Amino acid sequence: MMRICMIGNATAVHLQRWATAYLHAGHEVEIVSIRDASIPGIPVHTVSVGPANDPSRLWSFLSYSRLALEARRVVGRCHPDVVHAHFASTSGVFARAAGNHPIVTTAWGSDVIPADGVRQNRAMRSINRWALTGADRVTVASRYLATWVESLVPDASVTVVPFGVDTEAFHPPATVPNRDGFSIGLVKSLEPRYGIDHAIRAMSTVADAVPGAILTIAGDGSMRTELEALVVDLDLVDTVEFAGRVEHGSVPSLMRSFDVLLNTTVVPESFGVVILEGSATGIPVITSDVGGVGEVCADGETSLFVPPGDAAAIGAAVIELARDSEMRSRLGAAGRAFVRDRFEWESTVDTMLGVLDDAVSRP
Repeated sequence: MMRICMIGNATAVHLQRWATAYLHAGHEVEIVSIRDASIPGIPVHTVSVGPANDPSRLWSFLSYSRLALEARRVVGRCHPDVVHAHFASTSGVFARAAGNHPIVTTAWGSDVIPADGVRQNRAMRSINRWALTGADRVTVASRYLATWVESLVPDASVTVVPFGVDTEAFHPPATVPNRDGFSIGLVKSLEPRYGIDHAIRAMSTVADAVPGAILTIAGDGSMRTELEALVVDLDLVDTVEFAGRVEHGSVPSLMRSFDVLLNTTVVPESFGVVILEGSATGIPVITSDVGGVGEVCADGETSLFVPPGDAAAIGAAVIELARDSEMRSRLGAAGRAFVRDRFEWESTVDTMLGVLDDAVSRP
């Protein structure tokens, strides 16, 4: 049994899944965070200034500053065998500041990959380099993300640990759905990096070619008002619907309601969990080929690739799949087999626990 102290956003679904998996594997787990969350069986030590879950920049900055100053005391109170930090540029910094070793730092993607996919500014590179050089082990979800970490710290001990999918939860429908029309899904935060405006523009072509086609956008974010206005401007109010933010526990059933899943990210993506979730439910994915996406799907085998930001290509791919049910079935079945073979959740948990155990055994 290990005593694991995790540092990260306690409200993040991914962090909660790792923490709960460690607990179920028989380890003691505690979380240090500026956010507050209730996670069964796991104490959360919240270090914040002002409202703990206020997303404003001011309160977040002050809370991060307080955690940086108090990291040694708060983490030390957990008496950990290993510290597992999630997100290099924040939690990785706090883990190193706390001084408790061994440290395993997990880079998530946007912490080390610049928004333009070219180069981070000097300040962020310095922060990430300081955090990563202070870690005894570094994990990343993809080989693509590993190259970014290695460009910052060439001698870092990096292990690729994919973020897996529970294929018992994400599974195809028990029977073939009997529904009218053609259902297209997109499950992302409504932020510029995800190219949702291109998916909406694509529906102008799809609506004419595929009667009854509906695009359901699940998620919320800063572009919600702008995207809703675009739908009105393009006269797509009967073709595009906004489902709002969907709790992760409801995502599997939502996925099963789709015939096709879109992933229209326009900047380098470190991994692509939502692609795996769609594939696990047996539906084909239309995705832009950016960053590490090619590690979680295969063009023409489990998915169809389109150039990022190309609404015409997105529309053409949707129309192709809408007209070819055999292709949809073939891609969907291959996608589920692909996920079960390479990205099963229990297997990825075992791999991550192996990294933590190795750090404890050989700090």
